[in-house]
Amino acid sequence: MEPYKNEIIAAVKVDDTKAYFLPEMAGLKPYATKISTIIDWSSEFFFKKKDKSDLKYDKINNKVIDSYPMPVNDQTWPGLMKQL
Repeated sequence: MEPYKNEIIAAVKVDDTKAYFLPEMAGLKPYATKISTIIDWSSEFFFKKKDKSDLKYDKINNKVIDSYPMPVNDQTWPGLMKQL
């Protein structure tokens, strides 16, 4: 990991054998410094961005899902904005 020590800004441990590192996940480099929260959700990750939008990441196909980023609002995440 030494060559990447200045680039990794976050890591997510999935299980005892797999971990993901930002920004090295496919398609996330443009968003890496804008992500504030990572939610591990079954076969996907949700990345909440500081600008109140989110990314949905397909862990199986290792890519950002095409229709993202999306705004975080009461239509896309009912009730979430009241918690932030």
